[in-house]
Amino acid sequence: MKTLLILNALWLSLPSIDGATGAEIGGEVYVPDRQLGVVGTIGARKSVAGDYSAIAGGVGVEARWYWRSDGPVGWFVGGRGDLALSRTRDVADDRDLGTALVLGAQGLFGYRLVPWRQLELTPSIGLGFRNEHDLSGRLPPWTLGSFTVGLEVGWLF
Repeated sequence: MKTLLILNALWLSLPSIDGATGAEIGGEVYVPDRQLGVVGTIGARKSVAGDYSAIAGGVGVEARWYWRSDGPVGWFVGGRGDLALSRTRDVADDRDLGTALVLGAQGLFGYRLVPWRQLELTPSIGLGFRNEHDLSGRLPPWTLGSFTVGLEVGWLF
């Protein structure tokens, strides 16, 4: 029997609480035979830190396994990969500091609930890392560990 894959969820995340502004839009396709959600995201953010500013845009892919559910609802574990470009500027000196390629990966644990009709809320936590590469070659690549907290608000179809 052939499984028809359709978009099952669409949401908006506000990916930062540290003074930066930004948003991420995501969608999920649920594969019932595997209890697996396949997620795609696109996002952008602008951060400010004193005399510097940065703008970043990127995409992400994620797989979520809903082990105790008949659909994309309930407890899940997952893995995520991200790819982004980040451009930094020295505002005080009015000069460009360059662009970095950012690669990231995370392990996630979360719970999707549907409190009213098809409104979905999905809090999650995760551990991961991000690796930045200066595209000009002036700086060596560096890796930083991360702890993430997320909240999606959206609609199930």
